[in-house]
Amino acid sequence: MVLKTLEYKTKAMLWGGDFINGIRRDLVAALILLYFILLGHDVLAVTMMFAISRLLLMLFEFPAGTFADNYSRKKSVIISFSLMAIAFLGIFIFKNFWYLSIFYIMHDVAWAFQSGKATAWAVDNLGYGTNKNKLTSLFARLHMFERMGAVVGGLIGLIIVSINFRFIWLFIAVLNLFWAINISFMTKEENFHPEKNNHHFIKKIFLQIKKSYSHIMQKKNKQIKGLISSGFVLCVAFDAFMITIPLIFFQIFGISTEKIPVLFSIMAFFALFSTFMAEKTAHRWGYRKPLFFGFLGMGLAMIVFAISKSIILSVVSLTFMHFLEIAFAGVVFNSKFQLVIPSKLRATLGSTMSVVWSLASAVGFALAGIGIKLIGLSNTAVASGLVAIIAGAICLVSLED
Repeated sequence: MVLKTLEYKTKAMLWGGDFINGIRRDLVAALILLYFILLGHDVLAVTMMFAISRLLLMLFEFPAGTFADNYSRKKSVIISFSLMAIAFLGIFIFKNFWYLSIFYIMHDVAWAFQSGKATAWAVDNLGYGTNKNKLTSLFARLHMFERMGAVVGGLIGLIIVSINFRFIWLFIAVLNLFWAINISFMTKEENFHPEKNNHHFIKKIFLQIKKSYSHIMQKKNKQIKGLISSGFVLCVAFDAFMITIPLIFFQIFGISTEKIPVLFSIMAFFALFSTFMAEKTAHRWGYRKPLFFGFLGMGLAMIVFAISKSIILSVVSLTFMHFLEIAFAGVVFNSKFQLVIPSKLRATLGSTMSVVWSLASAVGFALAGIGIKLIGLSNTAVASGLVAIIAGAICLVSLED
């Protein structure tokens, strides 16, 4: 009974947290850039701030991972949701570009304390570290709950933005504060045994970086190198593409701000079904070819969205891209990554992957802002699709099933 209770509480912590993350991600992806622009801020300045924010997130990844692996993954996740609440409260209160930038950056830094840490906490609590099928199923459910949150977030966005755009950030702040308090009492950490040493915290950070780098560079770990490389390339493409989506809907198709989250909600609804497909695909076919074809399909869907003159075709192609992104960049990719990393480095190597994604996001945001200025929205989206296809090719040549 105790084990069942621990399993239930652990999954509730993980899936519930990602449900809330889904609400936040959907609303931020759909609205934050438009919010800045409607306040009168320049698109290139905003995208460059986004890029700087991701670079600062990158700097916090290893300290956050070291804290989680040496002290407490649970406390790290609580810190993350608490900082998120403060950050979105600040975005709600202020309109000045510099104040908004500070709190937007805080929201990214907050993510450093959660990325890879919640999953490390859950995987070790559940004892799934070497079980391929259980890992894949766990991540399939994780992404299903995250997409359910995105569906709900889009509908909430329609209602709140119709009343007052700013209040959407207050809603996100309250939601994150609620979850920080909730998980403080929800469950504890099991099967987690931090290494005992007398080094001070800064030295522990560098020791963890050294261990991670040494592990990645071992000849036998070719697959980790492949995942890191493909993850970097795909993230550059995906984040650059995501910058263009709300602008294309708003500026080219003339869709009002309150309706854009609904479009994201529709995409998230269909993406719910992708988690089941990903689970079955990975169980039957492994990881290498599904990742190749998944990333290839994402790239082609991005290109179709970019060149389409029909709002219906644009939404369909974008929904298909999102379906593949959740299935393969989400469930399959993360399951494979968790399968090839050791428990004692799980949070730190998760932070390593997050560092890669943060750097890639910074590159993607910067290139998107420059691309929009130089070659236009549609051409920037096309270029993003071509880069995504390269990520699939990297998976094909570097991974094993």
